[in-house]
Amino acid sequence: MQSQTEAELWTSFRESIVSPNSHKPKLTSHEKRDMAQWACRINRREVFSRAYEPSVGEIQEVRRLFDEISDDSINQNEEYANEQQQPHSIVLKRSPVLIEPNSLSNGDGPRMSRAGSMLDLMDKVGKNECPERELILLTNHFVVVKLEWDEQNKHIVSKKMESCVPLLDVEAVLNLNVCSVTSRRPYPCDKLIDDEDEGNSLFDTNEFTFRVLTAPTQSYTFICSSITQRVAWFNAFQYAVIGAYTRTKDLQSSDNKFGWQHFIIRKDIFSAAVCGDEHMLRRCLCRENHIDVNKRDTYGLTALHYAVYYGNQECIEYLLHANADPNVADIYGKTALYYANHCKDCTTKANIEKILRSFGAKQYVNHLTELDEDELSLTSVKNWLSMWMFWVLHFFMCGSSHNPANQ
Repeated sequence: MQSQTEAELWTSFRESIVSPNSHKPKLTSHEKRDMAQWACRINRREVFSRAYEPSVGEIQEVRRLFDEISDDSINQNEEYANEQQQPHSIVLKRSPVLIEPNSLSNGDGPRMSRAGSMLDLMDKVGKNECPERELILLTNHFVVVKLEWDEQNKHIVSKKMESCVPLLDVEAVLNLNVCSVTSRRPYPCDKLIDDEDEGNSLFDTNEFTFRVLTAPTQSYTFICSSITQRVAWFNAFQYAVIGAYTRTKDLQSSDNKFGWQHFIIRKDIFSAAVCGDEHMLRRCLCRENHIDVNKRDTYGLTALHYAVYYGNQECIEYLLHANADPNVADIYGKTALYYANHCKDCTTKANIEKILRSFGAKQYVNHLTELDEDELSLTSVKNWLSMWMFWVLHFFMCGSSHNPANQ
């Protein structure tokens, strides 16, 4: 049965995005309270651990959810059955969204079609052609729910699950406010861009929208009621998808790409460098976004490190001319010049090294004295000898103090 809070949330959503006076500037008190409650749940990082065991209340919540949105035919759905058996599965977030028509399923399953442009999509939003759905995120899947709305009494009559997608099938989550056409593709580094797409790549964006790629030609485009809602949903997907990958996959395997997390969650300069998307890089570093070009991730790596590793010369040159520091070191003391060794093409490697050295790059940097590689090696030898002498003197003095002849 629909709760009063849920009814209020759906009423606020419809007033903000379905009515002619769409995109209200502020969230209602119900929306703020709802977002705060879900944020508390998502920020519990232990729920993404392999050892986490859901509470009885969390297990019952998932069961009630699937009882509410499923019918006899959907009970035979393989993904539904798998979700019911997952020991880690809890509800992370749920709220109303609009969905791109191409994302809808037909009688044979999800449509395999190319997502339309943002201009076409927002035109459909203005004409109320993008249907309402409830988006539900769990620790193992995301679920799209179709609903029937009673216009007269302003409440939801019924719900039915339309899609249940494993998070491990998610190939990328796109921030469409900064992603150009290049980085909206499943494999951006491997495909050429059409002239028509190239012309739209800097302008075809929308700040209320994010997209989830689940197959080479399949995508789900969700439209939120506000920028705040879109940011909250994007961050929720980021935590859930990365958590699913780290919990179930061997991240040390050779199949795992360097910077894989930035390849899947495409939202900032790290993703632009990994994907080789210069247009996205320009959008990220524009004055409106206020992003530090030397920003580091968890491993101390900058966008320049990733651009060098993947041999993206255009991105490298743009970052350096945007005042990227070539001597910023990661947590292991390695600068961008060190990662040039991973370039398979000798010509590309030589060109990148030449560009980096022209900006004063060193291969290693000591965080305390900022020595170059030769000086750092010499200092390491001196430190080793000093430590060796210390322990020799220590054992000598200990042996002398316990010698009976000295008593």
